[in-house]
Amino acid sequence: MSEAWANFRVQFQSPGTTTIGATMPNECSWEYDYSTGECNCAFYLPVSAQQPAGVTTIRVDVTAASIPQDRITVVLEPAGVSGTLVVEVRGATAHTVFTGTRSGGTHQISFGIPSLPNGQEFTEVKATWNVGSASAADTFPYHFRVLGDYNHTKYNTPNEAFCTGPSSAFAYTSGGCGGDPGCSNTWDATRKDQWFSELWENGSGYHASLGFMSREWVCSTAPARQVPSPCPQCGGVLSPNQHVAVKPGHPFLNCGDTVYVHGIGTRTVKDKGGGLAEAQLDHYIGTSGCNRYGGSYGNHKTIKLY
Repeated sequence: MSEAWANFRVQFQSPGTTTIGATMPNECSWEYDYSTGECNCAFYLPVSAQQPAGVTTIRVDVTAASIPQDRITVVLEPAGVSGTLVVEVRGATAHTVFTGTRSGGTHQISFGIPSLPNGQEFTEVKATWNVGSASAADTFPYHFRVLGDYNHTKYNTPNEAFCTGPSSAFAYTSGGCGGDPGCSNTWDATRKDQWFSELWENGSGYHASLGFMSREWVCSTAPARQVPSPCPQCGGVLSPNQHVAVKPGHPFLNCGDTVYVHGIGTRTVKDKGGGLAEAQLDHYIGTSGCNRYGGSYGNHKTIKLY
């Protein structure tokens, strides 16, 4: 009867490869001790040393993640070894963005944005590296929500100088973009009818002699207000190719939120439009011709960044 040799544990301080040689003590042969009624180890038999074994310690670090740059930075150590790298985005569910063989070093992994599942919110990135029987993993906090494949349209501040057709008299107030301008103080002017319909649709316009005009939201005494600049519903100043409008009451987007539109870039919610669909963003493109700027950017994967 012989005693089985127990397992042992070795702790490594840094990634790398080393060789361990282990030798068992002389094996104990058992015999029965009649005086105690138990088995005692009466003598030892020498046994040969165990075969040395190579051991590799690996490490994974996820150091950065960016949807706008479409990049996840993963550092694998040590150099000189190779294994299967799996990168996931994780929230209530997990979605694998990459599986493949990678060796030690720094790697840039794509999110695979067109394939990200719509309607899912994610809060971290996880990378797992499997090298032989060894495995290491790391997570990186990164919060985003895949809104879906939204329709991206355009709107402008129509310039009356480019409009045609008949003109009509109209009343206007004057003041800033917010608050009561003094509804009893109104002035009369003439405007082109085509331009005014565009102003009413887009919320603002540029009058040939009065400058920027906005829809009058407070006073019933006049339909328009003279303002220093276009008035977005979120306040402040509209910037072309930086700001977008959303449907009022959108379940996930509100004033000040940042969105990434794949193939277009990062935009900030600055305005709201009553005629917009939930799955639609309207991009402000500045002061231009008379008609509401035609055309569309088309459908693009749209992601809210937290």
